Amino acid sequence: MVPDVAVFLGAEPLEVPDTPPLVAIEILSADDRMPDVLEKLGEYHAWGVTHIWLVCPKNRWMYVYDRGPREVQSFEVPELDFELQPADVLGM
Repeated sequence: MVPDVAVFLGAEPLEVPDTPPLVAIEILSADDRMPDVLEKLGEYHAWGVTHIWLVCPKNRWMYVYDRGPREVQSFEVPELDFELQPADVLGM
């Protein structure tokens, strides 16, 4: 279970992390099957990942995951006082 992008706080993680990242980001590709992606996001949630993001570049959608996907207008990390707008993520 390896996200497309992971953000960790504190010390640099091991090559294969043994603690969950603060943020896990999955980027949908044309060959991804949604049931598989949702299963993977559920695994991140069960592992304790605080922020789980899903990006669909083709449709220009951004989702957060917490027991299910929810479309959002921006991604936020309150712990870091950080927010990403669609232009930051999708290059709009």
